[in-house]
Amino acid sequence: MPDSSTACIVALTLATFASANAQSSADATTLVGVDNFARAESDLYMDKSVESGGLGRFVHIREPVAIDAQDVIRMNTEWPMEFSKARARRFINSIIRVRASLSDRWATAIGTYT
Repeated sequence: MPDSSTACIVALTLATFASANAQSSADATTLVGVDNFARAESDLYMDKSVESGGLGRFVHIREPVAIDAQDVIRMNTEWPMEFSKARARRFINSIIRVRASLSDRWATAIGTYT
């Protein structure tokens, strides 16, 4: 019986090391392509917002944003903006359109967070 307990310990040790190596690292690099670009951009934008302390607070942009200081590609510069970023569990790949003013303009919110 000592051989079976040794074999069991060796098998458990190998299984532990195999599962530890199979898990993805937080520093692992993921190739971004057409299929996952929207998710990658959303994650990057959300990470920048969290680092700057902007999660769960309203942000007011009263002047047009300079091209080299835009948070997202082609940021809207036609009118002042107000927005908030918050964690939402059921807001997955949804598009919400909200009337922005009395004119025919609409504001669009796109959610990809899980």
